[in-house]
Amino acid sequence: LVIPQHESTTQTFLAAMTRAKTLGFLKEGDLVVQTAGTHAGVSGSTDLVKVGIVSSEESPVSMI
Repeated sequence: LVIPQHESTTQTFLAAMTRAKTLGFLKEGDLVVQTAGTHAGVSGSTDLVKVGIVSSEESPVSMI
């Protein structure tokens, strides 16, 4: 799943979760792991990991 970069990591994560739910890849109750690098475009700079549970239509994911 490829999502355009947004102004913030949170916005990018939300866009990805919304798109994945729309495509039927995720359903309510699924566990998701999101990763990102704070140095955009730098290979090997992944330093952020978020774990969440897919929630209702109003809110794409609840972070643990």
